[in-house]
Amino acid sequence: MRLQRALLCLFFLIILFSNANALKSESSSHKSISMVASSGGETLESSSYRNIVSVGIIAGKFGFAQTILHADGQPCTTAGQCEGGFCCSSLCQSSACPTPSAPSGGAAGAAGGGGGGGGAIIPAEVTEADFSVSPSSLEFQLTLGDSSSKSITVANTGGQEISFSVSLFGESQYLGVSDNSFTLAPGQQKTIVAAASGNKVGSYVGEIRISSGEITKTVPFLMEVESTQILFDVKLDILSEYKQVVPGTTLRMQVTLINIGAGKNAQVEVTYLIKDTSGKIIHESSQSLAVEQQLSYLKEIKIPELASLGDHIAVIELRYSNSFAVSSELFKVVEKVAPPSVAEKARESALSKMYYILIAAGSLAIAILYVISRVVSKKRRKPE
Repeated sequence: MRLQRALLCLFFLIILFSNANALKSESSSHKSISMVASSGGETLESSSYRNIVSVGIIAGKFGFAQTILHADGQPCTTAGQCEGGFCCSSLCQSSACPTPSAPSGGAAGAAGGGGGGGGAIIPAEVTEADFSVSPSSLEFQLTLGDSSSKSITVANTGGQEISFSVSLFGESQYLGVSDNSFTLAPGQQKTIVAAASGNKVGSYVGEIRISSGEITKTVPFLMEVESTQILFDVKLDILSEYKQVVPGTTLRMQVTLINIGAGKNAQVEVTYLIKDTSGKIIHESSQSLAVEQQLSYLKEIKIPELASLGDHIAVIELRYSNSFAVSSELFKVVEKVAPPSVAEKARESALSKMYYILIAAGSLAIAILYVISRVVSKKRRKPE
């Protein structure tokens, strides 16, 4: 009977071990159970004997982990050691630490008049400057000779008054803004109007840069200007998994050419461009295609190894007679994530193998002990 109880306890230990949580702080299965050490005496005879109440146990691979927080009145060095969340004058407490109030004008004047007893100077609270900009990008679709405008909202989200400057970058020769500089108090916001003019067919890309001190936020813009005579339409869609690509890899996009008013099997010239936000072309290629009514296909373009990180634009331009159609879309070139090192992979593999070996060994031990217990039990039951 005792052997069976021992086997049962061993079985529960194996189950507990197999469901153990990692003790690494960076592990997703890490758990921390806080306990509070109450103030009081050090001996069992004391009426205020110090108790530590454990409300949970964490099983790790090789032991147990606990975090004990101090009760009010216990010594501390940081607020993280206190159950109440505050460490004031090296003692834990549940309420916020008192803040010394600045002396009134009269008291300060009196102290200053005395010559030797100046009041303590409380430095003013330092608040950071910050602001928000919306929307995150602008797109203009124009016909030759037309114009369009869109709004940008700038809000002062910091705690102090700040001044702003607005500048244009890239292919901005046909874009203007309503304000080049302004000032906002905390909580205030301002609307900037960006106006685009369709003076020349083509695709244009750039940035509207809004700066305050060392902070600069950018709003990329796209401008597509088509001809007044529209015989074709074109549509470019970057596949969702290729909205972010790494230099040296392939960008994939779905292209659709639609014959609106040209004759059957019209021969069109299609140009593919990749630009950065300065307007620099990092890829250009073209091909001739015959379009009867509609033509859809998947286009792949390799991003150069030396492509800069950040926003880029993919453009397709279609020319047929006096008709010009264009479509474009933004995407990002991002840095390649380094794969795990050989040493990290080997360590993870070794830990995984050890874990399963221990589980298998424990299960085998239980099976052997069970067989032994059955044999012993049968021998005891045999009559003498």
